[in-house]
Amino acid sequence: MKVTNNELYTIPDIYEKAKIVDADYHDEYGLLVVLKFGKSYGILFNEHLIYPRLKLDYPLIRWINKQQFILVNPINESSGHNAFIVNNEGGMLSSFECGDCVQEIFASDKGIWISYSDEGIYGEGLSVDGLVLFGYNGEPLLKFNSELGYLSDDDSEDDFIIEDCYAMCGAKEGGIWVFPYSNFNLFHLNEDKQVTTKLEVPNKLFGSNAISFNGTITFFYSPYRTNTDLYAWDQRKKGAPRKIGDIKSERLRGLPESQNNQFIGFDDSTVTVFKVSE
Repeated sequence: MKVTNNELYTIPDIYEKAKIVDADYHDEYGLLVVLKFGKSYGILFNEHLIYPRLKLDYPLIRWINKQQFILVNPINESSGHNAFIVNNEGGMLSSFECGDCVQEIFASDKGIWISYSDEGIYGEGLSVDGLVLFGYNGEPLLKFNSELGYLSDDDSEDDFIIEDCYAMCGAKEGGIWVFPYSNFNLFHLNEDKQVTTKLEVPNKLFGSNAISFNGTITFFYSPYRTNTDLYAWDQRKKGAPRKIGDIKSERLRGLPESQNNQFIGFDDSTVTVFKVSE
């Protein structure tokens, strides 16, 4: 296996003072980039730059479909609306509150999955559930820790709650893959909000902060005590993971399972897609 990279975007000289805040890529929809110009934000919707009239604060951005995307302000201490569904002209279609300390987002036709870091989980409000599935009207459809999580009475069995969502990756058919602290079980939730797979992964992969998939092979990026290492682990064989390469990127996450073995990475000026191939 080898890792190849495709540089999708570099801030042009005319925007020399701009910085990239977040980005998303879809094989069919194209590229989204959040650009910060001083105190204002612009959204690069493929090659078209738009300026939503929203109160944004270092927002995360994800595709919903070809014509719509979601922006989320990850820090929300006021309990105001911090999730905004926007069209390709920059118009807001709807908004809702989605909690504080947002870690990751995956939008599908089944709803919007949002995970949280430990600061939010050990805070208050929606974030304490670790992972929430929202309808497009903002209604919580699943609160993981409250509805599916549990604390085990058996000392030999791990608790099954999310204390910090280290990595999350969109699954096929609107489900989600989650790799959370503290026990670092890799588990799958389907579109019906059921846990269909729960896997104990090797200790060597603990702490990975990005995951991606190619069938039953899962790719884990930057586990504990590493910075750039990329590992492959076969869910069926459940043997030792093997290092297959290095990725150097300031910020990196796995793209949805439907986009097979791809990661998106970016720094202040450049967006790159990394792909694992045979």
